[in-house]
Amino acid sequence: MGALAGCAVAFVTDTLAPQFDVEINEMTATARCSSDLAGLLGVADADPMLHGITIEIHITSPSPRDRIRAMQEAWLQRCPVYLALRTPTPLRCHSGEVHRVAPIGNHRALANSGGTITTDGPAVAAVGYLAATGADGKGGLHPAVTA
Repeated sequence: MGALAGCAVAFVTDTLAPQFDVEINEMTATARCSSDLAGLLGVADADPMLHGITIEIHITSPSPRDRIRAMQEAWLQRCPVYLALRTPTPLRCHSGEVHRVAPIGNHRALANSGGTITTDGPAVAAVGYLAATGADGKGGLHPAVTA
């Protein structure tokens, strides 16, 4: 849900607002959903799917309403995360041999040979640590790629 809300804010403020000449004083986006914890834990006959996905976007702007409405319509037609959730999209998932295990506080992040990162903790921390570790997989900080 963070990707949906984050994409809403970034796409509107960085791309759409300038295109539609809309001044943004304040913007918030809150994405919500529900899921069955039993499904996430693998309990038989429990559904792990996300249900009731919603996003609330609030914009404070002195710009004319017609430009704001046009910008909102463009968001519905062009926001990549929203479109991926709304429209069935083929998804290819790769897995490979794990070649790096990185401790992050009380969590572990695994990067496999296909470059896919999985974590038993916050994904942001995993991405940050692996970036700081460097593409070569060697220890130490690499200033060019630190997160």
